[in-house]
Amino acid sequence: MYIRMVVIMLVSLYTSRIILQNLGIVDYGIYNVVGSLVVMFHSVKTIFTSSTQRYINYEMGKGNKAALNLVFNLSLKINLLIGVLFFILVEIVGLWFIHTHINVPEGRLFAAQCVFQVSVISAIFSLMMTSFDAIIIAHEHMGFYAGMSVVDVFVKLGIVFSLPLFPNDRLITYALLLFLASVVISAVRFLYCRVKFEEVAIKNVWDKKYFHEMTVFAGWNFFGNTAYALTHNGINMVLNVFGGPVVNAARGIVFQVNAALQQLINNLSIVIKPFAIRTYAEGNIQKAFDVLYLSSKVYFLIQLLVVIILSFFTKEIITFWLGHVPPYVVSFLIFILWYSLIRAVHNPLDILFYSVGDMKYYQLFEGICLSLPVVLSYFLLKNGYPFYSVFFIQFVVEAVNFVCISVIARYVCGLHLIHFVRRVYVPCVVVFLFYLIHFYYVFVYVDTYTVKLMMMLSSIAIVIATMYWGGFNQDEKLIIRKMVRSVF
Repeated sequence: MYIRMVVIMLVSLYTSRIILQNLGIVDYGIYNVVGSLVVMFHSVKTIFTSSTQRYINYEMGKGNKAALNLVFNLSLKINLLIGVLFFILVEIVGLWFIHTHINVPEGRLFAAQCVFQVSVISAIFSLMMTSFDAIIIAHEHMGFYAGMSVVDVFVKLGIVFSLPLFPNDRLITYALLLFLASVVISAVRFLYCRVKFEEVAIKNVWDKKYFHEMTVFAGWNFFGNTAYALTHNGINMVLNVFGGPVVNAARGIVFQVNAALQQLINNLSIVIKPFAIRTYAEGNIQKAFDVLYLSSKVYFLIQLLVVIILSFFTKEIITFWLGHVPPYVVSFLIFILWYSLIRAVHNPLDILFYSVGDMKYYQLFEGICLSLPVVLSYFLLKNGYPFYSVFFIQFVVEAVNFVCISVIARYVCGLHLIHFVRRVYVPCVVVFLFYLIHFYYVFVYVDTYTVKLMMMLSSIAIVIATMYWGGFNQDEKLIIRKMVRSVF
């Protein structure tokens, strides 16, 4: 999975550079803002993959093989229902926004409409494949999953290189080719599942009680995750209203980096989530909490090490990556890096709620809380605040949200809040403060590469040593040493 992550990260970042060169900054910004209208609802793909995977792993933990086919077929019915609702909602909201509020240069409105419709079809198609993705992950066939992900990213790179060969509108061509590529790769996943997993047999089975349980679980999960998507893509639309495609292009570049950082965490989650859910289903509750404590710190440490490198040499890395530094990118990136640290420790709490299966209060609060940045961003930009202020608001709201859902986990999941604070909060905050001190010194006083490099290396060394000796207990240190030895 980490070989997959490295390949995808490097190829995706390089692909962004070639896309920017072939489309130009205006068309790249148009694709980013129009695509975000669909991505706002496209999050349902990941949501229902995770929801289906949760029930499959839970039944595995209980040893109930007969229920696996039932879960698979019920998930197909749920996905079909959501697909219809998704199409109606996105067509109404998306077309209204494109015709009334989108800020694009004259003559590019038709291209924006075409990209939107292709993206809608692609999103619905991907949604219908979520049950098959869930089966692959639940059975932990990570070799095939990683291989197909690598193939997907190289296909996208090939599409970008082929754009100059097409005489027609490159923006529309790019959207169409991405859709065709997703159809072919999804077909391969479908055939693999039919051959490898006996529960992948489409039957007209029904269980009203189970269908209701899965629908309620997926519905609350959809509510919270849609609020998360609304925040990011709603802010993207607000930036378009006040700043135009150039600001959207800067935001799109920054979120390419953020997506690569999230991939670090997703790799761990894909591996840890099936184990955590099965452990909880087996009744080993304390072990499930130990997984939460350890994974939270590991997630945070891995993310922080990458953030240190990126934040100390932001301009240099962006120049090497894109050839030049577009407007607004540096300031946007710093706040997104800090935001990604909170999302890193947020992810294990998601897994805990998934294991328990009670998502109502958690997603209800998160849905409300994460909707705030869109409203606040609009008022900030309307009153003349700089564009980077919207990312600072996201960082602050996410920090408050994380504290609040930790308290909710105390009542819903039985999380021992004092243990969680002592074993996760305190070490993560301490190492983050060490990083901030070094970052502030470099940002204010240092302008030479040699000193920057020394400060970065010392910051990395201090963070690792502090987390290892002060953040992990003896059992966790033993696990980490075994992991390191297995790698080498």
